[in-house]
Amino acid sequence: MTSERRGKGIDDLPTWAKRFADEYGAKELHGRGDVFFGPLIDRRSGLRKDDLIELLIDARALRADDDPWVRGMLLATSRNAVEMLDEFGQYRSIARDVIVEVRLVTHLRKPYIEDDELLTFEKEDLRRRSNVHEQAERQADGIAKAKARGVYANRERKTSINHDEVKRLSKDGMTPTNISRQLNISRMSVHRILKQS
Repeated sequence: MTSERRGKGIDDLPTWAKRFADEYGAKELHGRGDVFFGPLIDRRSGLRKDDLIELLIDARALRADDDPWVRGMLLATSRNAVEMLDEFGQYRSIARDVIVEVRLVTHLRKPYIEDDELLTFEKEDLRRRSNVHEQAERQADGIAKAKARGVYANRERKTSINHDEVKRLSKDGMTPTNISRQLNISRMSVHRILKQS
């Protein structure tokens, strides 16, 4: 059993709700109602973000000339408040303590990802993962071929740098770049050692 909305389509909505539905881009509202009975996996109910709702506010919280009904699109709910965009496009945060009644006008979006959307997402994710895997395999193959040719310079980091050797080579007139190449260390290390002396 599904819940009954006031109307079956967008044309049956109140004027303020039609405007929200048009701006939202909703083409049809079929299949967006709550399902209260049936198999557990098929049950869907409750308010969702972007629902069109009407709130009845406690008269004691209003001025005498204020309309007790607030209509608009639900943005979020928290423990203490309901946040919405009202029918005039104004952001409203209304304390739950003053809300007497909540009426669902319509859901604007479906409650769960549809099978087609989920299938598309899974295919794209699988394709992305396989591309990353193929790239890693190509890189490993390229490294193996380069090692076989003897051109892969897998530079290993030295555990200690001979400071005296760096200073000696510098005094002999060697440039920091050439010192770094000869001792297999970075140019920044050479500059740091020379700066300290």
